[in-house]
Amino acid sequence: MTLFLTSSPSGCPFEPGPAVPVLDRRNHFLENLRAVWPDHPVRGLAIAADPHAYAQNDEMCRVFLQSFADAHLPLTELVPCDARNQEEIGTLLPRSGFVMLCGGHVPTQNHFFAQLGLPGLFHNYHGIVLGVSAGSMNAARLVYAAPEEPGEAADPGYCRWLNGLGLTKTRILPHYQFIREHILDGQRMEDIALADSRKRHFLALPDGSYLMCSDGHEALYGKAWYFAAISAAAAAQRSVIGLPSSGAGCTMPGTPCSAPMEGGCAVFSDFVPELLKITQFYHFFMLK
Repeated sequence: MTLFLTSSPSGCPFEPGPAVPVLDRRNHFLENLRAVWPDHPVRGLAIAADPHAYAQNDEMCRVFLQSFADAHLPLTELVPCDARNQEEIGTLLPRSGFVMLCGGHVPTQNHFFAQLGLPGLFHNYHGIVLGVSAGSMNAARLVYAAPEEPGEAADPGYCRWLNGLGLTKTRILPHYQFIREHILDGQRMEDIALADSRKRHFLALPDGSYLMCSDGHEALYGKAWYFAAISAAAAAQRSVIGLPSSGAGCTMPGTPCSAPMEGGCAVFSDFVPELLKITQFYHFFMLK
């Protein structure tokens, strides 16, 4: 399986754009997708976030089928998988050379994925998988389901950590350049993410950046913010954290770095001044 974890494959979805999305050329995305695409048209399957949003799911398949055709990535069809055909997933998935994990509400999609039994079905899948926003988030073994709808951030019963597909250990927070200043239930999304990183680390992706995962290796293309909480004592001992340089892709650590990584590291490390009043330091690692 070759897995692409994107914030969005076609620019920021919250900004005006063409009626038919244009696949992103930044950070070699289209180039890398073409490199693994079969030399013949393949069948596509788009697994929905909302299994009952039939009109939305159909329209999404229509426009992305055209997007892939325009990018010379031929699909024979792009079939939506939702409540209408979810009982057929056992035959739909193996027959599809390309699978899109669609964007939408993370907990809703997570529940649908569990209903489908996707974590087990993907064990024997060897095609191309494209995660989009919520789809990239739910691809993780343990998902960071950041609150997104009004009331979720203030709800003490809202579950922010969910079992996912297990296709990667990397937890994704998408659209970071857009959502970081967004106010939800009176809180900045960046502040919500900072607080949640005290429990588990995750990677915030802006639109245009993505991870490419294949053969047990994960490579980051573009820039990202790595959220992790460490003690003040540990921070004092490691003021420099290494991340590989961009270009042909950058291998991502499976856990928070404790020493510079080998091989042409571009280093960036910073403390956020306003957080010094808190008992922990938060490191943001931004890959230039």
